[in-house]
Amino acid sequence: MKATLAHAHWVLFYCLSLFSLRVDSYVPPTPSGYNGIQSSTLTYQIHSYNDLREWNLVLRKGATWLKTDFYYMPYSFCKTQSQAAVDERGCFVLNHDTPISTREYNTSESLLNFVQDNSNLFFENPEKKIHIALCFKFDPYPCTSNELNTNWTSLITSFYDYANTLIDQYDLNLEFVLDGAATPGGTNPQRICLADLWPKWNATWIVSSDPVQGGFGDNSSLGYNRFQIMNPPSAPIIPPLYIFYMKDLDYGKFVHREYPYLFWEPSDQKTILEASDAYLGNGSLIHEPGFRFAINIDPVQLQVFVGSRSGSAWNYNTVTTLAKNPQIVAIGSNVLTTFNSLSNVQYQLSSFDGVLGDLKIGQPRNFTTKLDAISSLEYLDQNEVLFAGDLFGNFEIFSVNITSSTPFKSVYVGYLPLPAYSSSQIAITSQQNTIFIVQAISSNSDCYLQLQLWSLSGSNQPVSIGKAVCVQDVVEYLELSLDIEFQSSTSISGVLLFSDSSMNIYSYVFSVNSTNGDFILNQGVATKTPIMIDVGSRSSISLSSYNGTLFVLSTQTDSYCWNNEVDNKRPEPALCESIPTPTSYILTYTFAKYSDWVDNIISSAQRQSKGIINCCSENIFHGAFDSGSNSDVSLFVGTDKNGNQVLGLLEAHEGLPSNAIDIGGCGLSVPMEGLVLDSWNLSLWV
Repeated sequence: MKATLAHAHWVLFYCLSLFSLRVDSYVPPTPSGYNGIQSSTLTYQIHSYNDLREWNLVLRKGATWLKTDFYYMPYSFCKTQSQAAVDERGCFVLNHDTPISTREYNTSESLLNFVQDNSNLFFENPEKKIHIALCFKFDPYPCTSNELNTNWTSLITSFYDYANTLIDQYDLNLEFVLDGAATPGGTNPQRICLADLWPKWNATWIVSSDPVQGGFGDNSSLGYNRFQIMNPPSAPIIPPLYIFYMKDLDYGKFVHREYPYLFWEPSDQKTILEASDAYLGNGSLIHEPGFRFAINIDPVQLQVFVGSRSGSAWNYNTVTTLAKNPQIVAIGSNVLTTFNSLSNVQYQLSSFDGVLGDLKIGQPRNFTTKLDAISSLEYLDQNEVLFAGDLFGNFEIFSVNITSSTPFKSVYVGYLPLPAYSSSQIAITSQQNTIFIVQAISSNSDCYLQLQLWSLSGSNQPVSIGKAVCVQDVVEYLELSLDIEFQSSTSISGVLLFSDSSMNIYSYVFSVNSTNGDFILNQGVATKTPIMIDVGSRSSISLSSYNGTLFVLSTQTDSYCWNNEVDNKRPEPALCESIPTPTSYILTYTFAKYSDWVDNIISSAQRQSKGIINCCSENIFHGAFDSGSNSDVSLFVGTDKNGNQVLGLLEAHEGLPSNAIDIGGCGLSVPMEGLVLDSWNLSLWV
C-alpha cells in the first residue's frame, strides 16, 4: 500500500514540478556565498571506463566504485576479437554503444584478467572494498525461452562463477553489482525470471524504469530483495527531480542500507551542484555510505566541481571583478595571487587552516611594484623573499612580512638583457645566499628558443653563467613556462613547457650541475630536442620535492578532454587511442614524479614519436579538472589539519565566461567572472 501511495505521490509531484519548474536555487562556489551543509559523502562512481588501460591510474586516483558496460555479442562477432574466449554462446564486449567488428575491444575475460593481474595492488586491501557494477546491454526480453536468451543467461552464470572463484582464491575485497538488463527490474514486463539468479550480487534500482514497489520493500517472490542500490538518473528539465522525490519519501528502503546512493550521469557543474544541494537540503538524511555521482568525466573534475559542498577540494570564485593573468604561490599557510586589473597590478592574500582546510579570502589590494604586469611569481622559503618577473626581462624582489599592513616591500629591482623583439619567462631557486635564475627566451633571432643561466648574490647585478643553450631553432613559440628545483647540493633539475601557433605543447628537460663549485647549464637531459606531450594554448608548470622525491605538476589551457560521455561510449576509436585536439576553455592537469616525466620523454624519443600524455599513461596522472582560461599552478609542501606534512597544490585561473559553449562535451563549470582558486587532494598520488 505504501508503494502505491508513493507512486501516486510521485505522479502528482512530477506534474507539479514540471508546471512550476521546481529547482532549489544553488549558490555559486564562493566562500562567502555558500554557508550550507558540507559532507564528504559526496563522491563518485566511474562510469563507462571501458578501456581497461585507464583503470590502473583511475584506481590510483582513488576510485572505489566503477561501472563498465557488458554488451552481448554473438559468436560470429566474437570470433573477430582476440580478447574474447572461443565460446559458441557469444561474448560480452566492454562498450556502451553497439560494437563494430573493425576494432579490438576489451571483454569480460579482459576484466577478470585485470583483476587477477592487479589483485595485490587494488583488490586485497581489507580497508577498501572495490565495487564493479556490470551494466548489461541486451535488447530482447530475456525471460522468453529461446536459444539466444539461454546463451546470454548462461554466459552471465559462467562469468559469475569464475569471478566468485577468483574472489575466494585471492581473498579479494571486491564486489560485483548487477546493472542494466541483468537486474530483475524493468516494467511491462518485469524481468522476473532473473530474480533468483546470481544471488551473491545485488542490483541497482532505477526509480524511472523499475517497479516502484522495489524501492520500498523486499518481496523476494518479485525479486525486490535484489534491489539494494538506489540509482536515479538525472532528469530532463529538472536534473535532481528524482532526488527530490526519494528524499520526500525518506529514500524508501535504501536509507539505512550499506550501499551508497548513485546518481547518473551529469557532467556540468550546475547540475552537480543542484543535485548536491537537493541531497544536502536535509542534514538529518545524510547517507554515510555516500552519495556518488556516476561520472564519465575525470574524477578530479568531479571533486573540484563539488568541492564547495563536499569540503574535500577547493573551488572558489575568489576575485569577482575583472582580473587577468593570475600568478599563484603559497607563503606558509597563506595563498598569494597576483593579477592585472583594469589599470594596475593587484594582489590577494588569503589564509588557510591546513592544506584543503578552511579558507579565509582576503580583499584585493594594489601591489606596489615597478612591474607593469607579473608573468612569473615564486616564493623562496629559505630566503623569505618573493620574486616577481615580467615578460621582458624585468624582475623585482620583495621582503615578506605577512602580518604587516604592507606585507611586500621591494628590496631589489633588476633586469636580464634580451635580444630585440624578444620575450622571456624565468624560474628561480636558491642555495644559501645565491639565487639561480634560468631564463627562457623566445625571439626571432638565429635561435627561436634558448635558455640562459644567471646567478644573483646580495645587491650585485645578475651574472650570466656560460653560453645560452639553444632549445629549438625552427618554430617561434608563443607561450613559455618553466620551473627549477634543487635535487641535491650540486644539481638543479628543470622542465620547460611551451606551445606553438598550432597549439601543440612541448616539453624540454634540462639540468644545471656543479663541477668544482661552478654551476653549468646542460643541454637537454632526456633529449636534445623538445618532445610534444599535449595540446593547448598555455601551460604552467611547478616542481617540488616531497619526502626526498621530486614531483612535477603542470596545467594546460584550451587543452583536450579525454573522458566525456560521447567518447567513453562510442564504438570507435578506443578511448586511449583518441587524437587530442585543442578545445576552448578545457583545463587539464598532469602530475608525475620527475623521473617518470623524464622516462616518458626518453621513451618517446627512442620511438621517434610524440610523447602525448593522456589518461591511460602508465605512471603520469592526467585529466580535465575545470574550465576557464590562463591557468597558473604551484606545488608546495605544507601541513594538513592534523599537522602532518603533505604535498599540496594551488591553481588559479580566469573564470568561464557566461557565453561559453561545451564543444568538447566535457561538462563546463559554472560561469564566474574574475578568478577561480582550485585545489584537490594529492595524498593518494605520492
